[in-house]
Amino acid sequence: ARLCHAACFPPSRRRSGLPRGVARNRMRTEAGKMPGRLISPIRNGHGVSNDRFGIKSYLEVCHPTLIFAKDSLEKSGYSGLRVRAWFQSGFFHLFNLFQPFMEDPLIESTLQALQKNKFHAYSAESPQEANRIFFEKILPTLQVRTYSWGDSMTMRATGVLEDLEKNPDRIPITTFDPSYSQTQKTYWRKQALLADLFLTGSNALTQKGQLVNLDMIGNRIGGINFGPENVVIFAGINKIVPDIEAAIHRIRTIAAPKNAARHSGFHTPCIKTGACMDCQSSDRICNSWLITEKSYPKGRISVILIKQELGL
Repeated sequence: ARLCHAACFPPSRRRSGLPRGVARNRMRTEAGKMPGRLISPIRNGHGVSNDRFGIKSYLEVCHPTLIFAKDSLEKSGYSGLRVRAWFQSGFFHLFNLFQPFMEDPLIESTLQALQKNKFHAYSAESPQEANRIFFEKILPTLQVRTYSWGDSMTMRATGVLEDLEKNPDRIPITTFDPSYSQTQKTYWRKQALLADLFLTGSNALTQKGQLVNLDMIGNRIGGINFGPENVVIFAGINKIVPDIEAAIHRIRTIAAPKNAARHSGFHTPCIKTGACMDCQSSDRICNSWLITEKSYPKGRISVILIKQELGL
């Protein structure tokens, strides 16, 4: 127990005010009655789901005193930000030891769930491999004359758009040209729904094989839901969450605020608070939800799950 406690909480953090009574005593009694998910930590600069690799289950068996109940800590007088800092500084020292053993089973079960839900599902070790899968396994099976895409940092990281542009026989329907007027943007976004192929990412992906997305305008979720003959989704493992409730929480507290922050002209409360404030701003990006339980028709949507933390 002392070794695990030291691994999770370096001496510098223990000296800076770690609540020993809570860490050593209260957590022993609270571990067996977790009221909810752990406070969302940040690792390597990206938000990650609390139980994304089943770490709660692993630690409940291996060392229950390391399971934090966010509610009990905050009720003890410690702020959420302070609790978050402890997680960032120490908890994931132990998480990193468990991660290699937990990733593959979770990814495999998620892929199986996607396939059960009639998606075509693939896994890739890197964005470069995702690019190869797209061009070698997916694209040859499709008849693509026109293509378009929704905004996705993960999809762009694979370089598929640049490689598609090399083929003059395929016509891109561009909706992101900064020179477009608002009328032109709306026109081409509508035309994108008629494309043979639509490429994008997903805000969250549940372990049950469901896609969960939130849009400002609706053209991206519109392309996923209906219109284009085929859709290819690129997603990093940081998008995997246990269920739809966790997916919505992830989007409201990680994806949406960070997405709003990367648009320089946007002014929404979440940019400052880091979480959705259910605002009335004209720049609000949380307007339309889409939950895709299954691919219809079967195989219309392909998902490439990349074993890296990518995008928002």
